Amino acid sequence: MNKWLPLLSLVLNMPLGGEPLDPEESTKAFQLESPELKISLVASEPQVIDPVAMCFDEKGRIFVVENRRYPNPGREMPTGAKLGKIAMLEDKDCDGHYESRTTFAKEFTFPNGILPWGGGFFVTSAPDIYYLKDTNGDGVADLREVVFTGFGTNSSSEQLRVASPTLGPDGWVYLTSGLSDGKVTSPKHPNRPPVEAKRSDWRFHPQTLEIQAISGTGQFGQAFDNLGRRFVCDNRHPVRWVVFTNNELAKYPGQAMMDLADAGAATPLYPLSPDTTAAGFHTKLMHNLHAGTFTSCSGLAFYSGDKLPNHRGNFFICEPAQNLVHSRSIIETDGTLTSKASAEGREFLASPDQWFRPVFACNGPDGALYICDMYRKYVDHPNYLPPEAATKLDFNAGKQQGRIWKVTSCSQDKPMPLPDGQGLSQHIREAKQADGDLKKVANLAEKAGANEWFQAVALVSTKGKENEFLSILGPRIPPSFIEEAAKAGAQGNLKPSGNWTPVQTFAFLLGSGVRPAPEHIDKAKAILVDPSQPTEARLYALELLGKYAPALLFRYIAPQETEEIRHSAIRAVACQKDEGLGQKLLALRNNMGPESSSVLVDALTQNRAHHAILLDALESGELPQYAIALNQHRRFTSNPAVKERAEKLFQATESSDRMKVFDDFKVILQLEGNAANGKEPFARTCASCHKFKGLGHEVGPDLNGLKNQPEEALLLHILVPNREVYPTFAFYQATTKDGQAFAGILSGESASFVTLKLPLGQKATISREQIKSLQAMPVSLMPDGLEQSMTRQELRDLLAFLKN
Repeated sequence: MNKWLPLLSLVLNMPLGGEPLDPEESTKAFQLESPELKISLVASEPQVIDPVAMCFDEKGRIFVVENRRYPNPGREMPTGAKLGKIAMLEDKDCDGHYESRTTFAKEFTFPNGILPWGGGFFVTSAPDIYYLKDTNGDGVADLREVVFTGFGTNSSSEQLRVASPTLGPDGWVYLTSGLSDGKVTSPKHPNRPPVEAKRSDWRFHPQTLEIQAISGTGQFGQAFDNLGRRFVCDNRHPVRWVVFTNNELAKYPGQAMMDLADAGAATPLYPLSPDTTAAGFHTKLMHNLHAGTFTSCSGLAFYSGDKLPNHRGNFFICEPAQNLVHSRSIIETDGTLTSKASAEGREFLASPDQWFRPVFACNGPDGALYICDMYRKYVDHPNYLPPEAATKLDFNAGKQQGRIWKVTSCSQDKPMPLPDGQGLSQHIREAKQADGDLKKVANLAEKAGANEWFQAVALVSTKGKENEFLSILGPRIPPSFIEEAAKAGAQGNLKPSGNWTPVQTFAFLLGSGVRPAPEHIDKAKAILVDPSQPTEARLYALELLGKYAPALLFRYIAPQETEEIRHSAIRAVACQKDEGLGQKLLALRNNMGPESSSVLVDALTQNRAHHAILLDALESGELPQYAIALNQHRRFTSNPAVKERAEKLFQATESSDRMKVFDDFKVILQLEGNAANGKEPFARTCASCHKFKGLGHEVGPDLNGLKNQPEEALLLHILVPNREVYPTFAFYQATTKDGQAFAGILSGESASFVTLKLPLGQKATISREQIKSLQAMPVSLMPDGLEQSMTRQELRDLLAFLKN
């Protein structure tokens, strides 16, 4: 049984999104990962307001950064009162609740980070970094100095500014850039030249005040693990290892940061609260909502304490937009470095209370985990919402509230060991230190050579000795490593090694550009045609044939092939500049499933050589307008050869007759809508293909996630259904040899059968042997003219029902 279910009655009876809960109610509302965990209140309003960061001093007092002015609409720095404060909290009666407050410092614009140092504190508040110290022991900072200035403030919001001061193992203080630029100087050292950087993190020496721009682009939150590795996060990326320094990036091509968790649906979250993520308000994201995925990662912490023994060595990531705190542990092998959630199907800490907004986590001196909770009704910045939504949300709700929480465990388990780094990260470190030792790098490549990050290090370590290095690589080296090594510098008459496998040989030929001999082509054909061969081998064979014999690949676009082979064959053909191949490929689209069709169109739009034939197909009606997604229009309009033609065609889509209907019907938005009355037109008109609030059938998109959409956007999609059709919901028509006809959404296909989802929740599974034709139709399954099936008031009530 799902352990979240006991919360259902609580959720149904809570004032979610309405009135805030008092601290006692908030405590009861939390759902923790396991029964052994315990959460307790450390401080709440009025002792603390809008906490965004905290630290402890040597006396166990908590110093809290209060970002009281957030959010500030617009892009400019506000004028007038500086509302940010640093509060000192004390637990004088030692009961675990910090009941005493002293304002340690005030008059900051948007303070967001604090670090103890030398009896005082560094505080980040762009454009400045301050040093504060209480020199007379009265609990108030009487020493206040600007030690650095010039950090960027011209960002889209105050979220994106210098933050997260963290002491590194090398004795330097590291800062996240918040994705902002900077031209930084120190008033303490006016003769030093400014240090300028764009979208780079920073570090400074706390004694000399030397400052440097460094690699990485953390947003709000960073952590060092026990091995000294630096990790950062940003909205969609919960844990990123900063692998390379600036000096190394000068030699290594590629990125500085390795993701330990994928962005998007590949790394799911399990919130208990209603969706208030910014994406839920944007029409273009209607079919790609962010709820249930990382969207506001912040306050990253590496936990090294002992009060959570089963989570020691884990990362904690705050997710304020979805009212939860997530926990992940590192998983490392010879070839990979990734992470996994501490529990499946549930979060370390979550609440159905929409006002719970965790933004920062840290280790406490008592071994517990501490969490800063801004406690706001809405935490997203108004700059990131459509104006029609932003003006209706109360961003001030909660500005006089805030909580700090502590999480511990009653488990008697022995604390988990901290990561030992014996795997890919160790191989990367050793390759960096190889100093031209080719044999050592080759031995490491046998373990980690398939990893792109190791490849970057290894190939620079052997720079200038590429041919010699290739010659000593043996049959256990991954083909991708050989391909990259060949790209890096294979020169002269270098030939494939006689010890290599055929796949390694294909990889070398692709990387080096050496033309394959006839026997190589024959071997590639033999491997590709054999489905029993490993997928990697077939893909390398396919890529080689795609480069030198692309016409042979059409047979591998057939539905009986695996999706990976089929899609690779599509892309291999589409990248050719031969218009004849492009036309032949486009002709296959109508008989493909939605995913393959989407891959085909995307691949053709990426190659300017095929833009003209795609526009021909759009103008003739062979290719429906919705097949070219809105975000693919730019590929055409940035191509001078077809720019004018494409702009005219895509503009016609926006000014179609249906758009005139939409413009005519926008006046109904001025009417008063009745959500209760909207249930009947939904059941009559929409329920055959859509599900909402337990009603209807799941053929087209589930509508339960659309309540944040502006009513005008919902009206547009109802009245102009063909304006943008998500590929997964494309309309297909199948005709069988015995005369039957089916129309629906293609939900599955194999070499033998296709399955269509039909209106009213029915399904039709049809043998391919019985199919006379299967075509993607140029319209949505949702018909034009729905406005004719109801009165204008009913349509207005339907919108209210979908928004309720």
